[in-house]
Amino acid sequence: MTRGSVWLWMISVLAVGLAQAQEAAAPVATEPVEVLKTLRTEHPRLMLTPAQLSSLKDSAKTDPVLADYVSQVIAQADKVLGEPPLEHKLIGPRLLSVSRACLQRIYTLGVAYRWTGEVKYADAIKSNMMTVCAFPDWNPSHFLDTAEMSHAVAIGYDWLYDVLTPESRDTIRHALIELGLKPGMAVYEGGGKWTVSDFNWNQVCNGGMLIGALAIAETDPQYAEYIVPRAVASLPKALASYAPDGAWMEGPGYWHYATRYTAFALCAMDTALGTDFGLSKMEGLSVTGQFPNYT
Repeated sequence: MTRGSVWLWMISVLAVGLAQAQEAAAPVATEPVEVLKTLRTEHPRLMLTPAQLSSLKDSAKTDPVLADYVSQVIAQADKVLGEPPLEHKLIGPRLLSVSRACLQRIYTLGVAYRWTGEVKYADAIKSNMMTVCAFPDWNPSHFLDTAEMSHAVAIGYDWLYDVLTPESRDTIRHALIELGLKPGMAVYEGGGKWTVSDFNWNQVCNGGMLIGALAIAETDPQYAEYIVPRAVASLPKALASYAPDGAWMEGPGYWHYATRYTAFALCAMDTALGTDFGLSKMEGLSVTGQFPNYT
């Protein structure tokens, strides 16, 4: 059993949409109009909708590979229950290890909770979120840290929305805005490096901001209205690197990081808004799964 099985689970879910993308179809929309017009206002709406979860549960009855993923993730969630609280502790200039630990915990616990309905997993998600929401910052000077923490908190907020108290929702939403989205908006406003780069920071940072903004879009629409058009305009700078054959210039390790976040970003828009504004149709993206096989 590996700690990576939750990512195997998520990639197996997210890859379906990418595999169905058709090359050279509709052009990318860089200035989406009325981006929240088609917003699903109910929760959960990010990555794994209730209908998709129900379908997966049905599939697991006859799909031994999927059933094994589920059992591994639930076993991991049981281990996470005993892990100590996260701390705001930098390694060099980075908080990234803490952000990634939070993301891993919330996805693992979140899948376990949504699959089993056991309250112990929901309680652990809430505890982890309240811990990181009390941090003084999410280290925006190394913005990967902020993006991944925003992603983690947004998924926890969305997936647990119905069992969180109004007070807890307010606390989490406030932290997501102040520690995540507002620092990200400042980077967009200043034309920061990751907004114009063609490597993994682009997908990770845009993806974290998209997911964070979409999680709270029905109560705080101004953040999604600002972030979604800018992220949709920024992402093609990196996604163009997959052309023409799906290869990734940074090699297979960073391919995994960049492509996982590409899938997160596109899937979040698709499940929340019903569209990824044509981004999944960019050349090379639908065949990029072959790249790690060849390398």
